[in-house]
Amino acid sequence: MEFTGFDSLDLTNVEAGDSYLKAGQFRCEVVKASVEQNKAKTGRFVKVEMKCMDGNGVTVDRFNVQNANPKAVEIGLQKLKKFLIEAGHPNPDKPGDINSLSGLKVVVNLKRGDDFVTDTGERREGRGEIVGYAKDVGQRIAGAAVTAAPAPAQVAPAGADQFTDDIPF
Repeated sequence: MEFTGFDSLDLTNVEAGDSYLKAGQFRCEVVKASVEQNKAKTGRFVKVEMKCMDGNGVTVDRFNVQNANPKAVEIGLQKLKKFLIEAGHPNPDKPGDINSLSGLKVVVNLKRGDDFVTDTGERREGRGEIVGYAKDVGQRIAGAAVTAAPAPAQVAPAGADQFTDDIPF
């Protein structure tokens, strides 16, 4: 389609793009996995694109598998294995075909990323940055956050001091 001006745009057959997930915990499904070359063309990474199962948005993670920096590879491989384990991959030690990642389900934990300023000077809120994964045990229901059961209350034995610090207030 050739662009001839904004007034001639026809978006009838175009799907609206997904927004990136913000901070929180989300049940996600891998919709695409690929091995890509880094920008410097000095290494490769596994790119995993995930979509929130309740339609709230998308997120992407990248795991270094080849890099000039051996520490980057070590961290990337550790994160990839943790992801594979939590997502229930049938063989996290030897995952085999990259397509075996598609369809895996996992809980993604995101923190709020740093705010940034665009090229036009507009201040934008940071996207969610992945900080970890957990097994998807189906505890999320539509519209509800993924949460763990509350920890049992700690009860002090009878006659025990309630406070253990020396602060008198």
